[in-house]
Amino acid sequence: MGKLILCNGVKTTKAYVFEATNTRIYSIEELSYYIYNNVYYLDSNFIKNSLIDWIGTNLKLDELSEKLQYQHDSNENYKTMIMSIFSYSNLYTGIEIKTLLNTIDDLIKMTPIQRRCYRANRFLDNKRYDLATKEYEKIIQIDEINAISKEEYGDILHNLAVAMINYIGLEQGMDYFIKAYELNNKNDSLLSYLYCVLIYKGRDRFWDEIEKHRLDIAIADSIVDYFDTIYNEANLAIDFERKDINNILDEWKTELRK
Repeated sequence: MGKLILCNGVKTTKAYVFEATNTRIYSIEELSYYIYNNVYYLDSNFIKNSLIDWIGTNLKLDELSEKLQYQHDSNENYKTMIMSIFSYSNLYTGIEIKTLLNTIDDLIKMTPIQRRCYRANRFLDNKRYDLATKEYEKIIQIDEINAISKEEYGDILHNLAVAMINYIGLEQGMDYFIKAYELNNKNDSLLSYLYCVLIYKGRDRFWDEIEKHRLDIAIADSIVDYFDTIYNEANLAIDFERKDINNILDEWKTELRK
């Protein structure tokens, strides 16, 4: 689980595995910890019969297992079922549980695609670029994507570019920036694309893109000057793909705004 958790109840030797995150848990406390730290990834299908059976059979929490099974069969919302689980664990304070429930309330009110975007954005914020990339890729493939605005779609593609560049590489992700710009018409997406072009494809292609998009020469010069500053300070051929693209873009945009 990545953290030392004090278990007051039974700790089983047979793990329950959450396939979405490839996480193994062995106790009710670890289940509570998983829920608390992955709430943005949960939905109404989270508490399955297999989890309920595991709680009863392996954790010997028959009363909780029966309660969850009743709630599951009665189509109770997953907030109620999560509360039942937390009542058997003393891992979190009342204030922490209230914060969790408020987050669940917000998630329940969202449309399916809003909920997916929320999860993907959280992965991105936490620098889980692998999970963010996979989630954004799922989002752009679902039918509901056609129901959102062009700007919202463009913002999703922009975030996919950031996640993919960090997870796979610059070449695979950079074109999503220009696809994003074609939809959201935001300078951040266009400038991010141009910056990547300069890094990966060189100056000739960079200036071709500047002319194509009729970008102000002063802004283009600022991009080149900042690139040269980074390169010269390092005094070596910088491998930009090993740097955090978020930091690169943030530093660069800060310089442009001065």
